[in-house]
Amino acid sequence: MSKPIFIEEIKSLEGEYYNLEYHAIRMDRTLRHFFGKAFDHSSLRGFLPDPPKGKINKCTLIYSDAVLSAELRPYNLPTIKTMAIVNVDKIDFSYKLEDRSELKKIREFSGADEVIIARNGFVTNASTANLVFKDQDGVLHTPLHYIHSGTKRQYYLKRQLITTFPIKVSGIYSYNSVYLINAMIDLEDEVGLSTECLSKMKNYVAKE
Repeated sequence: MSKPIFIEEIKSLEGEYYNLEYHAIRMDRTLRHFFGKAFDHSSLRGFLPDPPKGKINKCTLIYSDAVLSAELRPYNLPTIKTMAIVNVDKIDFSYKLEDRSELKKIREFSGADEVIIARNGFVTNASTANLVFKDQDGVLHTPLHYIHSGTKRQYYLKRQLITTFPIKVSGIYSYNSVYLINAMIDLEDEVGLSTECLSKMKNYVAKE
């Protein structure tokens, strides 16, 4: 039986890597769960290529029970012009597997640039990011329910810049805007849309 393969995508800017602490924590949790071994947090930087100064770069680190590769490439923020709500009854992405084909299928099924994945009536994630909703008073909520809690979500929660809230699909339109956050996208990048621009919910059924 082949070993599962996982991925970390790490931001670098001006020659520095960001949030290595959170990436190391996730790798440690993954290795303990699947292989019964700990990850030396201090060793992560040694696996990464030296990042150049200047524009944003993304380091894609692939690992299983050991690090397999680490590749650095320039990164551009995505442009999100359309976003759709998709109900998905069965989905598990507790660990960041390299194979994200099911998430890609959900996004393609939506017909939009990005999706808001709903499960059991509650908002969870986008296909490539966690979500943050802003209300008319500027309060920022990230869904309490999630299929994956990313490093940037953990970073903002620890600093109390966002708070968790159980957001029902029926409550989405009580917010003004929805934003994407992940290792490469910060809140201040404002990658998102007005909730008025969201497409109506579709039901996605995964093929067995």
